[in-house]
Amino acid sequence: MIDIVFPDNNEKEFISIAEKLGLSEPENEMDETLYVIETRAQGLVDLLLTWTLPLAGLLLILEHRLWPALALTGGGIYLYFSSVIVLQQVFLKQRGKKIGRPSAERSAYVFGLIWMLCALSMIVLAVDDLGLW
Repeated sequence: MIDIVFPDNNEKEFISIAEKLGLSEPENEMDETLYVIETRAQGLVDLLLTWTLPLAGLLLILEHRLWPALALTGGGIYLYFSSVIVLQQVFLKQRGKKIGRPSAERSAYVFGLIWMLCALSMIVLAVDDLGLW
């Protein structure tokens, strides 16, 4: 099991800052299990993997030859993440779980859709650049 250690045990302060910035829901607005998953597991995975698509975009602008590989990888990651976010909201809400404030729920759908469009756009550009049509 991975346990993130915060300097001077400032985990609550870190999460409070994320809540103030709108990056995380307050604990009392969510199902307890979902809160732990979103603030621990998904937060760590996001931190480790979401750099790929923005870097692919930068490499595309710089016309670097590796951008299609990162675009395909990052596009897949972003499609997966956005699908999980949207489906998680839908299925948990159907089961009566607390998934956060209504405004946060709408934001999840909007940002999920934006991530899907960005991912698909980069994948299409990469496939075209590689001549895989």
